[in-house]
Amino acid sequence: MYTSVLSRLVLAAATSIAASLAHTAILRLAAIHVLRMILSFNTNHHRQLSTTFGAYSMPKPVLLASVVILPLLLPAVVPATVILPDVPAGTPYEILFVTLDTTTATSADINTYNSFVTAEANLSPVLAALTTQHDLTWHVVGSTSTVDAIVNAPDNGVAVYNTQGQLLADAATGIYNGTITNPAQYNQFGNAETSYVFTGSTMLGGLETGNALGDTNVVYGDSNQSNSAWISVNTTSETQLPLYALSSPVPEPSTLVIAMIGASTALFLKRRRRRAASASR
Repeated sequence: MYTSVLSRLVLAAATSIAASLAHTAILRLAAIHVLRMILSFNTNHHRQLSTTFGAYSMPKPVLLASVVILPLLLPAVVPATVILPDVPAGTPYEILFVTLDTTTATSADINTYNSFVTAEANLSPVLAALTTQHDLTWHVVGSTSTVDAIVNAPDNGVAVYNTQGQLLADAATGIYNGTITNPAQYNQFGNAETSYVFTGSTMLGGLETGNALGDTNVVYGDSNQSNSAWISVNTTSETQLPLYALSSPVPEPSTLVIAMIGASTALFLKRRRRRAASASR
């Protein structure tokens, strides 16, 4: 009786943990479903199954819960880390990532998608801090019937990197050139995110007429590709997919230092002039 109650409590706790920590919604649902099946089996059949390790007897449902839950929680418990590019002083760059979450592509308003990718960027502590520090903006690499991706999310003539610090395109080439150096394939947390991605765009960053964001069938890219398929594979009527997010240029360190020195100097001179004016009165 005591062991049965203990099993139920452990399983209930494991279900709650799985729901809150599992890496994706599918994993959360799968974990909860399996655990509830195990719990139901133990309750309905009224029998105590156990696996013995030496003198310690572990109830079978608890053991099964551990086996089911631990693999599902590994992506959440041991997350990857965003790696910023190692660029020379004086070199600005942009960051591109695949959103962890998915969204529909039914809106013809580009700002809907810009807001979505901005919210996704702010879920990452590293990117949120970078956004605040440098006043970054985030834009979807996507086209609607009225706005091209290359206009909405320009690469601004600077190098672009993914969230593992891997070069996607140098300043001279840009990302709207048909191919990129490495796949985008990482989300805002630095985890691999191999999936199809809504773009509504051609390989050159223009809108795909009739298949842009907001149309019935939308062009999608493959985040695991570095050829033109990274942005344009085919069209789909899929209801939800991730998006690509591109930052505005991250200022180079030297510019920030100079700006800080300039601001400090201006403030110092302003205060000095005020003191001089007060002394002469």
